[in-house]
Amino acid sequence: MRKFKALFIVMLKNTFNLLDGRTKRSKLNKFMGLFLLVAFMPTLFSLYMLAKEGLFMLLPIQQEGLVLSLLFIALSSVTFFMSIFLVPAVYYFSKDSETLLALPLKAEEIVLSKFCLSVVYEYLTTFMLAIPVLVAYVQVMNPDVFFYVKVILILLLSPVVPLAFGAIIIMVIMAFVPFFKNRDLFNYASGFLALAFAIGINMVAGGTATLSQEKLLQMLTEGNNSLLAIFKFMFPNLPFAIQSLVDGSWISFILFLVITALVIFIFLYISKIIYFIGIIGVNETAAGRKQLNLKAYQKETSTKGAFMSYFLKEMRLMIRTPIYLLNNIATAFLLPIIFLVSIGSSIGSGEEELSTFINSIDWTNPDLLLVVSFAGLALGLMMSTMNLITPTALSREGSNIFFMKYIPMSYVKQIQAKIASGLAVSLFGILFSLIAAIILLKMHPIVIALILVMSIQGMIFMNYLGMIVDLIRPKLVWEQEAAAVKQNLNAAFTMIPAFALSFLPFMLMKYLPNNWFTVITIFIILSGINWMLIRLTTRMSITKLHALEV
Repeated sequence: MRKFKALFIVMLKNTFNLLDGRTKRSKLNKFMGLFLLVAFMPTLFSLYMLAKEGLFMLLPIQQEGLVLSLLFIALSSVTFFMSIFLVPAVYYFSKDSETLLALPLKAEEIVLSKFCLSVVYEYLTTFMLAIPVLVAYVQVMNPDVFFYVKVILILLLSPVVPLAFGAIIIMVIMAFVPFFKNRDLFNYASGFLALAFAIGINMVAGGTATLSQEKLLQMLTEGNNSLLAIFKFMFPNLPFAIQSLVDGSWISFILFLVITALVIFIFLYISKIIYFIGIIGVNETAAGRKQLNLKAYQKETSTKGAFMSYFLKEMRLMIRTPIYLLNNIATAFLLPIIFLVSIGSSIGSGEEELSTFINSIDWTNPDLLLVVSFAGLALGLMMSTMNLITPTALSREGSNIFFMKYIPMSYVKQIQAKIASGLAVSLFGILFSLIAAIILLKMHPIVIALILVMSIQGMIFMNYLGMIVDLIRPKLVWEQEAAAVKQNLNAAFTMIPAFALSFLPFMLMKYLPNNWFTVITIFIILSGINWMLIRLTTRMSITKLHALEV
């Protein structure tokens, strides 16, 4: 227990950059927490109002427990999905793995330390989503004092079971799918296989039970939170947690604690058996030898332009590093696939209302002009901000940032090559999304062209904005690649404007004339803003990189 405590404290300090030797913090970092709180206030307030209005609607029919049920299902699902990306980076691909293996530590001590670190990291998401909803619930329902005790303990333990499930999946794959110790192939296959397995389990175990209209109406009229029975829960402790909060049942609360403790025990027992099997040799790689003929040799040694070489270097780095591949590039595939599967499965399952609505859309209707334009802009903004390529372009260099200073290539061209990698992945995601939309929504060619043009404007804006943010405050001190992407606050400085700019045009739409002149004017304004961002990025590339200490 003493070794676990010491190891966990060191990991916690290292994760939050308390061991990098710096005693002074910049003025920007001192006010970072306050800035983020203010920036997220609109989102938190929206969650609060949504929960409050939902409670007012559900309270007359005695179904207010749906709010808590949806909240904890969402928290568990998000935590489980994030664990599929977080666990490989923290448990296997971190730089401290080889050091920990050489120390006199048991497998369960290492795993439990990393598990607690992952739980602490998940608290940011958990509390940000839960607090606004719970504040609304407390104001409307005015629960007894025991509710507060229960909800605090449930919130603190809510990430435990989803993280344990995700970690078990990853450990099994790492232990029994070694691929001859080829690190790159091993990392790709295990990451995508784990993600596919997680999505499959979530589709099978998640969702709601299928009910007839008569049965659903009967449950609605019964009251007493009878609609909670329609949910299927992937995690065994979740229904007891919800039941204890809704009904005040102490037996359900005790069962929640017992099941959570049992899951932790099983998780540690499994890790004791298979963790060392998976981690030993995980950083090894294999190199193949092949003889090249003259034509192949000329192809391998052919010279490319400096810009193209640097661009390909960036793309190879993201593809060959599993955590970058899953977080920076995989989003371009996953988001359109999720959209295609969710809408396609709804249509294929016999939901005639959705099919009828899609078929009834007249894409040539001029009233849809602004809606389509702003949808294209939102697509470009969101697809660019979700891949996190440019907001972490310099941060991913880490201690190798000095490489940018001594190679015979100007700072401007290096930064433009990094931006080009973000633009390429964003454009691929946009095109992939459009293909999915064409298949499902059967859009008119003019509509497709308009969405593509507006999405490119949003793509350029967000990638250059992300590069500016990373030039201002790059995160260069990190021990594992995941920290450069997943623990980088630069993502917040791009996601917040992306969310705001995605919704703001739709709110202003009723004040704008719905015609081609408005669309062209917006296009010109966006082009001017993007031109200014490009100029600003060019200037900052020289000044910021020149002043950067290595």
